[in-house]
Amino acid sequence: MTECLKIDDLTVRFGGLVAVNKFSMSVNQGEILSLIGPNGAGKTTVLNLLTGFIPPSGGRVTYRGEDITGASAARIALTGLRRTFQQNSLMFDLSVKENIRAGLHTRSRTGLLASLFNTPAYRRENAALDAEADQVLEAISMTRQQDIMARNLPFGDQRKLGIGIAMAAQPKLLLMDEPAAGLNPEESFQLTRLMVQLRDSGVTIILVEHDMKVVMSVSDRIVVLSRGEKLAEGNAQEISTNTEVLRSYLGDGSWNTPAEDDGDKQIRGGERP
Repeated sequence: MTECLKIDDLTVRFGGLVAVNKFSMSVNQGEILSLIGPNGAGKTTVLNLLTGFIPPSGGRVTYRGEDITGASAARIALTGLRRTFQQNSLMFDLSVKENIRAGLHTRSRTGLLASLFNTPAYRRENAALDAEADQVLEAISMTRQQDIMARNLPFGDQRKLGIGIAMAAQPKLLLMDEPAAGLNPEESFQLTRLMVQLRDSGVTIILVEHDMKVVMSVSDRIVVLSRGEKLAEGNAQEISTNTEVLRSYLGDGSWNTPAEDDGDKQIRGGERP
């Protein structure tokens, strides 16, 4: 498989606190890799570093062959690496489609004068971006809600819209931070289906998530962090039966890979061996 992202001996210190200590992992193109661990394990710190929100204290990050260690958030975003957040970052006074269009702003090439004078180039670009917004809405199954104000959406649909905004930038690597937080079982199921569809369309995903049913259902591989260090790595079955992981994170083993019901089979139907 083609390597999409590689982290070598990543270390992050906040004063005397070592949040992440010599952490290494690689992510293959077109896979879902879940990064799990107890609160305070360093998962969000890793995402913050990958997106340029904090600098590393040591180590190296290579994305699609390019060294992005310590690069700014703006530069990293332009490489095709995007992120969703735990808290919805929607524009609540705009419609669903307007939110998606806002997510397309980095794709615009015509300037302010072109828009003010409504030039042919601006009209062509505007029509093309509008068509792309429609494609994103279809991908997240929100075409029927496109004219609804974001503030009036159910929470699960607000989560989907946040993913859609990230998708509008056509990311090659999408970092998803607790996307299932606050969702009911049906909303979580729809979320897992969307993640598999994204992966199968060629988007690589790093997922940070506490809902272990979601993690076990969609992950090609799982990396476990504990106290800022890698504790284990493997597929869902290997992680769910790892004695050290069970003792330090999964507790009594109640999060073992669940028996597949029809919903699980639909989700995992898109999974590659």
